[in-house]
Amino acid sequence: MPTLGSPASSLALPEKRLVSSCVPLDELLDGGLPYGQMLEISGPPGAAREYLAAQFARSAISSGEEVLYIGA
Repeated sequence: MPTLGSPASSLALPEKRLVSSCVPLDELLDGGLPYGQMLEISGPPGAAREYLAAQFARSAISSGEEVLYIGA
């Protein structure tokens, strides 16, 4: 478990991936979002940004991980 003074890079585990429910996106990301990485999801109004972010969060939570979600 990282301590309060640990660098964020100590959380990265590139071999561990979080999947979305979007197979083409997971393929683009070589199997999903690398664990411990930050992802900014952008797009035009009406795009499914919130849905996609929720899918990654759901994947992490179902794996017993904690999630920090920041929405604007």
